[in-house]
Amino acid sequence: MPPRRKRRLTLREKKAINRHAKTWPKGWEEVVGSAFDIVMEGIMLTMLVVTVGMIAAAFAPLLHRPLHFVASLW
Repeated sequence: MPPRRKRRLTLREKKAINRHAKTWPKGWEEVVGSAFDIVMEGIMLTMLVVTVGMIAAAFAPLLHRPLHFVASLW
């Protein structure tokens, strides 16, 4: 006996399947990718804070005496 042919999906059924597919959870690639992005943003933010701190430390001696002068005005 020959195998029965499957009937074709109607357009409505195709749309319903597609709508359902969009609601499925993310694949592991997307999850890992977003986690990697978060880690990279954290590293970049840390580097920015360290850079600003180093610049502030470089100018600290120059600001020391003027700050004492400003404090003496109080």
